[in-house]
Amino acid sequence: MVKAACRTTYNKEVFWPITSTVEAAQPALAICATCDVTDDCLEYALTNDETAGIWGGTTPVQRQFIRIQRRKNPA
Repeated sequence: MVKAACRTTYNKEVFWPITSTVEAAQPALAICATCDVTDDCLEYALTNDETAGIWGGTTPVQRQFIRIQRRKNPA
């Protein structure tokens, strides 16, 4: 995560918005779109059951969907 775009450049409030609307997530998602480690970040969030905040370019709802899909179709 040392190479993460969010690590030192952006304040954490962007990645943990007060509301869970898509609009509130947009600033963080835009930052994630420029990041080289989104796949690693997403896997970290899924492995550690992160249920809040923006991780790996995904919202909590998106990660929940990924978890459901993985349970249905294990690798």
